[in-house]
Amino acid sequence: MLNGSGGPGPGAPGDEGPPPYEVLAALVASLRRELTEAAGALAQARAELANRSDYFAKGCLSDFAGWQQQNLKRLAYRALWETFFESIDVFLLPTVFTTAFPHDRRPAETRMIPLPEGGSGPFWNLIAYISPATLTGCPATTAPAGLSKSGLPVGLQIVGPYLEDATPIAFAQLLAREIGGFQSPGGYRRASF
Repeated sequence: MLNGSGGPGPGAPGDEGPPPYEVLAALVASLRRELTEAAGALAQARAELANRSDYFAKGCLSDFAGWQQQNLKRLAYRALWETFFESIDVFLLPTVFTTAFPHDRRPAETRMIPLPEGGSGPFWNLIAYISPATLTGCPATTAPAGLSKSGLPVGLQIVGPYLEDATPIAFAQLLAREIGGFQSPGGYRRASF
């Protein structure tokens, strides 16, 4: 047997390498070990998720049929927004329920975010206002809308019709022209790159 360069190929007389069958058997055995380890890790991860009650865990554990049921609901919500946008250009709402807050490296499930009016709320409540755009796939742009009483930036979320990404971006540009765009909070300088 010859290889592509004209020399002896695998399994040829004088070849010191194992015959192709032994190579294949070794690869199959290695793959079997790796798949067994991966299956064990996946089973452990699924067991850990099964003990959680949050929607993230439920989503990770859903089968295709369950996912498809939820996807059909999502498409129904998108259809409602498409009807809304037949007569309205953009939908405005807060980006989040608070201003900027200190960085926190604790797990998100244990974090509490300070509220402007006092008290605090769970970290995952931050996604409440972005949910309509995230759920429906409608484009959303966050634009600066001024400063809070404490001098921190406040964002305004601009949601546009599905597949019309330029609409909320254009509105953000018009808004910046009218109210002045981003304002650095006191004591901070704008980064230059």
